[in-house]
Amino acid sequence: MTWMVGVDVGGTFTDFFSLNELNGAFYVGKYPSTPENPAHAVTQGLIDLAPRTGLSWLRYDICLTGQQWRPTP
Repeated sequence: MTWMVGVDVGGTFTDFFSLNELNGAFYVGKYPSTPENPAHAVTQGLIDLAPRTGLSWLRYDICLTGQQWRPTP
């Protein structure tokens, strides 16, 4: 099964969206952000998402990261 997972780490919440490319099934999740360690909220979200998708959170193949750049006023 092919799943794509998107994560948006924000100041208040960390949002998750997962999509099954084969059948269109999707799941969303929202977890409190952990500014002192953003990886904690991301890891918790992936762990909680795993049973819904039937995937092991330890078996993600590709991880891409991005950063939003805002112009300095």
